Amino acid sequence: MRITTVKSKDIIRIYPKGEESFDYKKISSDIAYNKDRDCYECGFENYRKVILSLPNSKFSDSFLKKLSRLERDEVDKLYRKPLRVKHFNIKLRRFQKTGINFSIDKLLQEHASVIISDEMGLGKTIEALGCALILKDLKKIKHVLIVCPNSAKKEWERMIRAFTNESYMILENSSCLGCRVFFTVTNYDQIRVLGGKLNSEYYDLLVVDEFHNIKNKYAKRTRALTRFKPSYKIFLSGTPILNRTEELWTILNYISPRDYPNHNKFIKKYCVIRKIKVPIIRRGRFIYSKYIDKIVGAKNVLELRMNLKDYMIRRRKEEV
Repeated sequence: MRITTVKSKDIIRIYPKGEESFDYKKISSDIAYNKDRDCYECGFENYRKVILSLPNSKFSDSFLKKLSRLERDEVDKLYRKPLRVKHFNIKLRRFQKTGINFSIDKLLQEHASVIISDEMGLGKTIEALGCALILKDLKKIKHVLIVCPNSAKKEWERMIRAFTNESYMILENSSCLGCRVFFTVTNYDQIRVLGGKLNSEYYDLLVVDEFHNIKNKYAKRTRALTRFKPSYKIFLSGTPILNRTEELWTILNYISPRDYPNHNKFIKKYCVIRKIKVPIIRRGRFIYSKYIDKIVGAKNVLELRMNLKDYMIRRRKEEV
């Protein structure tokens, strides 16, 4: 499969392989078939429909790289626009403005959630703080809860103190719960320990840093955090989350329980499962063997990736 762009006409051309012939009219009325070039032509907003409608096949690395550039160009085209954040004491870079514009747009839509998965060092913290200040200026929020690993609390404090004029608190124990501040910073263990003492309805915006810490749906920290139902949610991660598909369901269910209601169905659709033989040993003696299901890989990754584009942005250092 090959994909090209025609910037002068603002269209995309997709050349499927010979065996991938099907009725293109069933995809969308906005997609045209060019007989002379033997390809599909569509605008930026419809290319996902074409790719997802193609028969399952192995996409080459060059195709996926081209697709990544295409997605990045799409985001830049839609969200590269002027941005002014009141009382934000930092000069934002162009890609950070794009990230904030993208995030605000997604936060104000139906899911009211966004995943910022930029590579480490590109300023995810700054983008999250910028979103919080804009939402406050729009009179959408009054209080923000930031949940992060214990080692990152000082960095969040430094960023808030350096780049904003807002009040903040580092939540260490229950004695601090009565403080009325804009930013409250705490860690995953405190969320688990405090439990019901922390008013889940008090916070309008929840920022979850390194959200892979809640990958286990049965963990106490996951249950404690997902009981929060704020109006807006921002999730941050510097690791490529599609590398471990099985860990995504918890966060996707939290973002959109209607689209991802069932864990088992998600695993069957997006994970490769194989039965492996394991020995059962008791008191140092082999008793018997049994087969268990084990996740050994991922499938339908391109479909999942396209679905995630509705509320996720990811850039790498070499792309900005």
